[in-house]
Amino acid sequence: MSGVSIEHGFGIGLIREKGFRLWVGPEGSLAILDRSAIVGLGPVVGANIDIGNDYAVGLKVGISLEVKYRVKRKNTGHCH
Repeated sequence: MSGVSIEHGFGIGLIREKGFRLWVGPEGSLAILDRSAIVGLGPVVGANIDIGNDYAVGLKVGISLEVKYRVKRKNTGHCH
């Protein structure tokens, strides 16, 4: 399987303390894999935890409704 995928989640902060943030919001995704396109959308809950001054770890969990589109090759009847 080869291709590319992207996802983006954003949200509203529920808890915002020094070094820790908890948020909820929507997430969208798009994947193009082996002549198929998959589009997803759903709710997520995420947490960001600071590690030192320069790094953070992000965790998120949620569900996604996905729709898959399959691209079919047109048969022209010609040999290439």
